[in-house]
Amino acid sequence: MRAAFLVIAAMSLSAGTCDAIYVEHFTIEGAARLGPDGQATEDLKEVRRLLTTTGLGSMGESADAEEWEWRDPDNPPGVRVYITQEDSAVKLQLSQDPFGPISRTEKYKAVRSALLTGLTGYFGDARVRVE
Repeated sequence: MRAAFLVIAAMSLSAGTCDAIYVEHFTIEGAARLGPDGQATEDLKEVRRLLTTTGLGSMGESADAEEWEWRDPDNPPGVRVYITQEDSAVKLQLSQDPFGPISRTEKYKAVRSALLTGLTGYFGDARVRVE
């Protein structure tokens, strides 16, 4: 009886955590977010232009990072992109919020596709890596 209860409890807990978060990392080798003057580089301006075309909006930035987001309360989950600098590369982290469908949403897939096409088109296949 106790074993059956534990199995049912475990299944109930796992059913409540079906929502998933998807994350992919885009690395642009030899790119910089900010120049020596602390202003956005042409590399970063191109990434921002690309994100704007996907419907994401800037949620804020600091010297270390910036965040872009798309959210529709009627069609969750939201999609986010975090931009950071690591050594001589700009890193973009694309993620889908953990609220809503288990699979990648059409919005997530569209943003991923636009990022891959846009980044490789501007920076070249050799400089862009997806993990």
